[in-house]
Amino acid sequence: MDHLGNCSRSISKSETFFRPGTSFMLLNAYPSTITDFMGWPMLEIDRRKWIFRTKEIWFCDDPRYNYDVQLTAYDSVIFNACKSKVNLPNFKREEQFTVIIDLTKGLDSIRKEMSKRCRYGISRAIRDGVAVKMNQDYDRFYSMNKSFNQMKEIPPTFLSRSDLEALKAYGTLFVSQFNEEILAGMFCIEDESNIRWLVGASKRLQVSRDMAALIGNANRLTIWEIIKYAKAKGIRQFDLGGYYMGQHGTDEELERINFFKKSVGGEIAPRYHYRSDSTIYRWARTCYDKLSAAQIIRAIAIFAELLFFATVKALS
Repeated sequence: MDHLGNCSRSISKSETFFRPGTSFMLLNAYPSTITDFMGWPMLEIDRRKWIFRTKEIWFCDDPRYNYDVQLTAYDSVIFNACKSKVNLPNFKREEQFTVIIDLTKGLDSIRKEMSKRCRYGISRAIRDGVAVKMNQDYDRFYSMNKSFNQMKEIPPTFLSRSDLEALKAYGTLFVSQFNEEILAGMFCIEDESNIRWLVGASKRLQVSRDMAALIGNANRLTIWEIIKYAKAKGIRQFDLGGYYMGQHGTDEELERINFFKKSVGGEIAPRYHYRSDSTIYRWARTCYDKLSAAQIIRAIAIFAELLFFATVKALS
């Protein structure tokens, strides 16, 4: 999270669904908390993405034993952020790395593991009057995220406000404010044991250098408030949403994000993502990755028009 941008920029450039700039394309989301075979909770999300039905399961330990998914009932099934590296029939496995903060430790211990600069930034943000609020200003966060992505020349995270609305059901939005102005925001998903930073945005690209420094400190304070929020709920781990290991060469942007994440403490750990897509859904994802939002919307309109005329002809 680069003082801060999109926290969930993927450490793997082949993983497109949750990297910044990838739209969620949400029409409906049906979240629930389930448990794995060891009794640990997981987050299950059924969604409709355009004409496709998908299922995502977050935070399971071992997908071989945790959930019986009827693959034929879905166009895409994804197990995200699994701890175990296993062979799962009909699924493609991808290893990614992230930073995990152990929330079973006391707040004093967690704070001591932060860098001196991070601790100072938290204190400075408080002195400067920065406030962190939860589940407020979704509209302004949406607009800020849209502007941020445009300035970074990456595709939109959300195609519409309704996409972000669908996220409300299974996550928490944290926004930092200064003099009633939103500086930055972080959206996290969670179950009973895990919280993961999924989407972030800030105004750092639109402001002066001094204000950008204030935003950096506001982001550090936001991380601290998320830690306190999660500990109060009994959540055991805070996943900072990815860590770039250099597998695609030098990337200054991702390395800045790494620097920020390591400054707040935690340990680098592998997580495994398992995915099974139908052929048509895999083709649709490939096309989406190569098109802009405007081109996608236009393509949908053309497809709908062709489908309408084909239906009319078939019925005539």
